[in-house]
Amino acid sequence: MFIKPLLIASIPGIALLLATGILRKVSDKTKLHIIPAILGVLTTGILGYIGLVEIRGFEGAAYAILAMYILIFSFVSVMMVVLGKPRLSQ
Repeated sequence: MFIKPLLIASIPGIALLLATGILRKVSDKTKLHIIPAILGVLTTGILGYIGLVEIRGFEGAAYAILAMYILIFSFVSVMMVVLGKPRLSQ
């Protein structure tokens, strides 16, 4: 029951982590690095609302589980930004 939403959430989750990694390489601004994580949290809120209020039932629960996994990927993205290695000035 939890495997299919995890596999489906891994596609946008990996895209979220790749976007965070690319933004970390391109820019030194922390505010820019955290944008994918913020978008992931917003997506989580929207999916949770749709799943629990609009759809309901078993399909709504699948949306809620999908939102939970995307929230985990967003948390990992934030940890990548916060715990990332500081760059040395040249």
